[in-house]
Amino acid sequence: DYGLKGERIEKLTGVWVNDQKICAMGIRCSRWVTMHGFAFNVNTDLSYFDHIIPCGINNKSVVSLSTILQRKVNTEEVKNKLIRHFSEVFNVEINRISDVPQLTTIQKNDKQLAQEN
Repeated sequence: DYGLKGERIEKLTGVWVNDQKICAMGIRCSRWVTMHGFAFNVNTDLSYFDHIIPCGINNKSVVSLSTILQRKVNTEEVKNKLIRHFSEVFNVEINRISDVPQLTTIQKNDKQLAQEN
């Protein structure tokens, strides 16, 4: 949608544009629970990365969509496009949860289950 080609780099995680990381992804398994994460640099202040080694990769840099396009990008627009493409690629229907109390209830139930085990 933005005229960019995201790529993978062998043995490195994430999505790369012009040899710079624009998206980090990962999973973690602990106590029989799988957690996953996804961070897409849209309008990110890249100066924060000066203080860390992102994903343990010290010989590559990170980039944001706004840096590449040289303009601020509407985050809501990016989110909607991302959801649409994810749905198409994985052939799934995405149902958004907008009710925060639902999420809180789920987290409380997960904590209670963990304490019981």
